[in-house]
Amino acid sequence: MKKRKLIFITCALLAGGMFVLLQNSFCHSYSQEEMRGIVYEKSSVKEKNYIEEVSDKDKGELTEETDNKYTFDKSFPDAKGENIADREEEDHKLYMDFLNGKKTTEGGMSIDEIIIPTGEPERRYFTGYTFYDSDQDGFQELHVRSARYYYIIDCEKNELSEWKYLHPHTELLNNGDFLYRHAGGAPTHYDYQYIKVDKKGETVWDISFSCYDENGDGQFDERDAYLDENYEEMSYKEWLELKRKYLDVGTDEICWITLTESI
Repeated sequence: MKKRKLIFITCALLAGGMFVLLQNSFCHSYSQEEMRGIVYEKSSVKEKNYIEEVSDKDKGELTEETDNKYTFDKSFPDAKGENIADREEEDHKLYMDFLNGKKTTEGGMSIDEIIIPTGEPERRYFTGYTFYDSDQDGFQELHVRSARYYYIIDCEKNELSEWKYLHPHTELLNNGDFLYRHAGGAPTHYDYQYIKVDKKGETVWDISFSCYDENGDGQFDERDAYLDENYEEMSYKEWLELKRKYLDVGTDEICWITLTESI
């Protein structure tokens, strides 16, 4: 009897010890360094090289660069097996060749057609350019805008094409949409057109509206006139709602670079 009791107690102690070990195993709160080690050990050779490279750069902590929603690693192939970093480098070189007058689009358009006024070869329009992924394919397009033209140039298979043409008074917004603005007089007024495009550059939706400074006091308030896209009057409250939705999107995240000054 005593022997059976001793065996029972021994088994109970062993079971209890196993339970504690399992509990610690499942409930253990791994440190950042331990988790990093686990991930590293289960990674492929290529992934390990990448982890080491990132660790050398920022020691695993987020920085202004790594925390930027527009910044992400592009060293791995995309879904088509294409190396994103190599593709972007090639595209960028072709875009710069276009800006420097060394390359034309498939349609034969050169940068001179955008920046030089017709019949005045010694003059230049003020022209700026920026890069933005407007067709949402993961690769940026070249946006070139002068006082007279706004072209979006796309690059596919080392060839440049004119993806979309916009009025030069059009702005690229932070969210990727476009806003046309035009100022007029008698009385002072502003016309707007908010534009959404698809992956092919086709306009899929737009809305137009205007505001008129009827009393000429330099302000837009309840005493002025507001027109919708059908040129019908709307209330000041309706105007404020349109302004909030479409005019307050902002352009501060879009960085335009000066290509030529106006001469």
